[in-house]
Amino acid sequence: MVQGPPLVAFSPCQDRFITSRYGKRSSSPSYLPTTITFYLIQTGQWEERWSTSKKRTYYFNRATGESVWDKPSDFDGQPATSHQQVKASHLLIKHKDSRRPSSWKEPVVTRSKEEAVDILASLRQLIVDGKFDFATLATQESHCSSAKKGGDLGFFGPGQMQPAFEKATFALNVGEMSGIIETDSGVHIILRTA
Repeated sequence: MVQGPPLVAFSPCQDRFITSRYGKRSSSPSYLPTTITFYLIQTGQWEERWSTSKKRTYYFNRATGESVWDKPSDFDGQPATSHQQVKASHLLIKHKDSRRPSSWKEPVVTRSKEEAVDILASLRQLIVDGKFDFATLATQESHCSSAKKGGDLGFFGPGQMQPAFEKATFALNVGEMSGIIETDSGVHIILRTA
């Protein structure tokens, strides 16, 4: 005797999604493609995300594509701390050993890492002394394309930036500026904005 797939208790959201894609739902997921059944059984359906427009947490159902503001009763995702998002701006100075030693500002970067650090330290001091604000100097001096937005990188979470950059950003308080941070891209100062 051949045994069918196990019975699965789908949430109302999954039910609506499945019905919209595959028609009337039966008591077993056997009418669904095996890959979808496996996906819905094996993975958590909800994940916590951050809305950049509303500046608040929302919940996204990976199975259905549904987004809701209130925490779903069947939320089985990771706690908020694992999906924490930060917002930051940065000012990048590249050097000849950067992974891509060119930028919108300089087609070929020839300075040494030590020279880049000295330049960045001087720029950081101008900000600390109140002679320039971060966004103005980032717009004028940063080698990153984010210079067009005053160095603003928007919101990001764990695993989206180079490890040293991420670690430094997450360690900052909102409104705090980092010291000089080295990554494969060059040397940075980071301002955490949210």
